[in-house]
Amino acid sequence: MLFLSIIVIVLLAVTSASAQMLTAATVRGERVVVDLSGTPLATGALITNVGHTGSESAGLVLRSAANGMGTGIRIGGPSGSDRPTLSTGIDITGGTGVRYNALSSGIGTALDVGGTTPPLRGIDIVVAGNDHVGVSVRGNLNGNAIVGSILSATSDPPFPMLRTGVRGHAASNGNTAADSILGTVGTVVRGGNGGTLTTSIAVAGYASSLGTSHSGLTIGVKGMAQVGTEGLGLAIGGFFSAPPSPRSLALLVTGGDVVLGTRADVKPNVYLPSISDLTWNNPTTTWMYHSVVSGTMRLVAAPLGLVQGRNDNVNLPPACILRCTGVDTEIGGLVPMSDQCVVLYAIDDDVTIVHNAGTSLLEHRFLLPNAVDVVIPQHGSMSFWYDGISQRWRILGGGL
Repeated sequence: MLFLSIIVIVLLAVTSASAQMLTAATVRGERVVVDLSGTPLATGALITNVGHTGSESAGLVLRSAANGMGTGIRIGGPSGSDRPTLSTGIDITGGTGVRYNALSSGIGTALDVGGTTPPLRGIDIVVAGNDHVGVSVRGNLNGNAIVGSILSATSDPPFPMLRTGVRGHAASNGNTAADSILGTVGTVVRGGNGGTLTTSIAVAGYASSLGTSHSGLTIGVKGMAQVGTEGLGLAIGGFFSAPPSPRSLALLVTGGDVVLGTRADVKPNVYLPSISDLTWNNPTTTWMYHSVVSGTMRLVAAPLGLVQGRNDNVNLPPACILRCTGVDTEIGGLVPMSDQCVVLYAIDDDVTIVHNAGTSLLEHRFLLPNAVDVVIPQHGSMSFWYDGISQRWRILGGGL
């Protein structure tokens, strides 16, 4: 009885103490071990009635001898180690699952997943609610909020793009014959029995600059592509595809002008910001199969200066209406593009078009009706079309 009384007194003394110092062995020591074998419904350590919150008063506090030393909690271990992993490392139910604060602003890593052995999924998040958000990330204006990248082993990580909310990046240095990489993909799939007034948008880009003192460029969606000079690759800045049917449109533009290349002297009457990649001198070519014009059509003329006498192998400016200037002039040949159409206007004097002029190159000459020269009187016009098969200019029509 005396021995049992002594044990009870010692236990009471230990449990009533406000703190106990337990020091582990200096080499691979475990000071407190809780073995739950044979007790599947047991709890190893239970801390209840936590009445204080904050950085110092908490149910459990882990701290190091100095900043940046040690690991607070280690759960499981790699394959083959003496720390078999758990099915669920941490299960949290409550308000804020995890809160991390750096020692000072702008340093540290809040969560590092897959640093040595990457998992199948880094983070899998499921949320529910009328205004649910799976991931909400807020960054400083001088950084990136989200950077997602896929890289080959020999590729460099993406460089920071300041003031960018979300950046998708893909890089590969492989020599695979058939390979596709995608920086950012947006997909929408709507199934079921259908509905009314539904809208499905894979990627939506919105941009607004409504400040009273702003100036510059505002772009909803910008696409840019480039390929190297070697190889047979094709660069496409924007690609749109839809099945050819009365109920589908590959591209729809509402409001505002559409510029598909132009000259600086005939650019749209809009503000021209000083942006390096926005230039108005863009001699591009637009290829179309069908064209329907339901509004007005404007054709911009360009001057064609002619010298007195015969003009052979004349280079044409990039325009279809040509104002021919000069007196006592003849045209023996024009340098063409295949299937090109031009309208020649005689401004200063009559202009004579010479049939099959021997002074011009064969592919620059005119084939005229009845093998006779034609004269465009002053202030008159005539249209010509270049026949790529016979490689000659032919009269398309005109009003004398």
